[in-house]
Amino acid sequence: MRRVAGGVRRRLVAGLACLVALPAAAGAAGLTTADRVLLSEGFRLAAELGETIWPGWSVAPFEVLLVGEAHEYLVGSERRPEGFTPLGEDELLGGMVLTRERTVPPALRAAYPLFGGAPVVVIGRPEATGLDPVAWLAVLLHEHFHQLQMSDPGYYGEVAELDLEKHGAGGMWMLEFPFPYDDPAVGELYAGFCRALLAARDGRAPAAEVRPALAALERALPAEAGRYLAFQLWQEGVARYVELRTARLAAERFLPSPALRSFTDFRPFAEVVEELERRVRESLAEPRLAEQRRVAFYAAGAALAELLDETAPPWRERYLSHKFALGEVLP
Repeated sequence: MRRVAGGVRRRLVAGLACLVALPAAAGAAGLTTADRVLLSEGFRLAAELGETIWPGWSVAPFEVLLVGEAHEYLVGSERRPEGFTPLGEDELLGGMVLTRERTVPPALRAAYPLFGGAPVVVIGRPEATGLDPVAWLAVLLHEHFHQLQMSDPGYYGEVAELDLEKHGAGGMWMLEFPFPYDDPAVGELYAGFCRALLAARDGRAPAAEVRPALAALERALPAEAGRYLAFQLWQEGVARYVELRTARLAAERFLPSPALRSFTDFRPFAEVVEELERRVRESLAEPRLAEQRRVAFYAAGAALAELLDETAPPWRERYLSHKFALGEVLP
């Protein structure tokens, strides 16, 4: 895995010189100029800020399947999966690009073991995913964080121990689990948890009020639903936290390339930070569990992770060894 991460860094050193004169740089047929700029910026963002974003970031593979309208393009991979055709070496991306006819929706944003073994980020172009290019980069690193989660040796075994796969084989339970979103009592307790999180986040109440609010919600849930909530806060909530943390750090420390800044819909990372913070705040201030379903847990988990930054700073070092237990770290 470290070999892949090191390869990304070597690609970036060679590739950055190509960004200013991008049209002259040799690229793989099928990838657009915009594709190549975005992918190279994503790899560079991960290489420059990764260990600051998250400890141990560099051990995770960063293979990306970019989904176009008619074809998919595998980038950053040393594998040669069956069914793919080599397009040739890309000078900017510093490696082989493979392609096949499209097999997944162009709007997909996910990470999973597509070919078995190491997980792959599967993501559509910005226009298909409803994102501008800079927000797309933050989401790309959100999905890369899922690669870090899934690359942990204990991940799949501990997920299996949750005993939730009966609600959807092949990982579909993560999307389809029958959580009691429509139960008014659960909705009220979830709103109380969100209000406590927001008050602690704003400094209007002590962080110690969050844990009993979460505990009250957990007591009201069936055992399986409680395990599902803990999983989603840990997995998707912290990935949203990483997305926001990435944008914050990029706003402070990352210099977008001239090629990226030339996009007509380019905007500073600081604007992405403002948007993500607004979405988290709105989700906590006006919880809509019945409407948002599992997506509601993204903001709650992100806010919980931010609170842990203040109350238990070493939590990120323990994150992978204490899975599905963010609430247990609270004061």
